Amino acid sequence: MPFQFSHIFQNATDGRLVRRLKNGDFQAYGILIRKYQYFVNSTAYKLTLDKAAGYNLAVESMLALWNFRAAIPKSSGIRQKGFLEFLRELIRFYFLLNRRHGVTD
Repeated sequence: MPFQFSHIFQNATDGRLVRRLKNGDFQAYGILIRKYQYFVNSTAYKLTLDKAAGYNLAVESMLALWNFRAAIPKSSGIRQKGFLEFLRELIRFYFLLNRRHGVTD
């Protein structure tokens, strides 16, 4: 049976989900990943221009989102574009880091 998110999150705003993510809520993290998966994948592909490398960059960036969730700016409600900008910068950072170290895929 597939994992199902709590009904508590069905109508949660993005701002609330981001706050919960910052506090270590794994369910909120999963919902945000699912919701912004296309954004992350397309951003990663645009940087790499390679399907496999883009996928790897997207996965690495999503893992980093969890690991560095405390660094998300406080004003990162989706309305302020803070969270999406943070995501974009996180993906770009890992792209540049991988390129610097010669990782191509």
